Amino acid sequence: MEFADNPRFLLTPISHCFYNLQLGGMTRIPIKQVHKRINMIFKTISSYLRPSKPNPISLEAILPQELIDLIIDELGSYISSDLEDLPPEFKTLQNCALVSRSFRLRATHWVFFRARLQGRWNDEKWIHKRVDGFLEILVANPSIGGSVCELFIQTSQSDFYFWLQDNAALVSILERLSKIQRFDLQYGLKPFNWEALPSKTAMALRCTIQSPSLRSLKLHDIQEFPWFILAGCSTLKDLEIFRVRASNRHFIVPSAIAPMLESVHIISAYTTTESLFSNPNTAPMFSQLQILNVGFHRSLEIGSAAEFISKVAQTLETLNVLSLNDKFCTC
Repeated sequence: MEFADNPRFLLTPISHCFYNLQLGGMTRIPIKQVHKRINMIFKTISSYLRPSKPNPISLEAILPQELIDLIIDELGSYISSDLEDLPPEFKTLQNCALVSRSFRLRATHWVFFRARLQGRWNDEKWIHKRVDGFLEILVANPSIGGSVCELFIQTSQSDFYFWLQDNAALVSILERLSKIQRFDLQYGLKPFNWEALPSKTAMALRCTIQSPSLRSLKLHDIQEFPWFILAGCSTLKDLEIFRVRASNRHFIVPSAIAPMLESVHIISAYTTTESLFSNPNTAPMFSQLQILNVGFHRSLEIGSAAEFISKVAQTLETLNVLSLNDKFCTC
């Protein structure tokens, strides 16, 4: 094979070596430099004729780790800002986690930043598959539990027995989430009774709600909810309650450090909030309230809502009223 016939050799370090190596004429080069140039030629030829061994250093990231983390965090910011759906950046983060070890740790944090355990209509086994699968991931990768900052549990009408039976997998998941910041607990179309929960499940949910890192809590369609739990949520700032009820005996709240709420969203739970406001141990929760969203399903709720609004109006900065035709009016 002639080098000139192979495009690989048209512009290579070989030509430069021969160009600078002048052995004839008046030029005199020390013998050591001649040997050095010849060795360079042979090494260059060998590198093209024989495949080189992979260099493990070349597989590592050439960018500083701090810069890699900043790039991945920028992608992750889209995950944390979109409260409902997963943005396109989520797929990019999944790919980043497969690049190298320098990418994996940071990207994995954002991939598991938000965890959803959702049921499926007319498929009572689906929620069990989701819970069991997520637990397997947490057991195999213990560090992921500290990456989950937002947890959504949303069951369907088909998952009625999911809450009635002992669910060791769900309890184990909740125990592994050490840095939870937002917790959404929703149940189907009809409310379920908190007192019907198995004791271990109820305790695990209570510990999650009272987590020292929790800042946002959403409760949806729950009856007999023990409101005294909120008195122990010292870091809670945002509270959303949709059709949540509690018996009068649940308003006997022990002395505890009540959270100072900044935002409250209420739909069809005004008698509950009135009771919370009138209780000396839970009333301080509303003393620094800045944002209040209220919604009505029935015209009979307007009077209760207006009374509650008047009690917290002193510190309010924003009031959003959800009318019967589901449109917001900002005051």
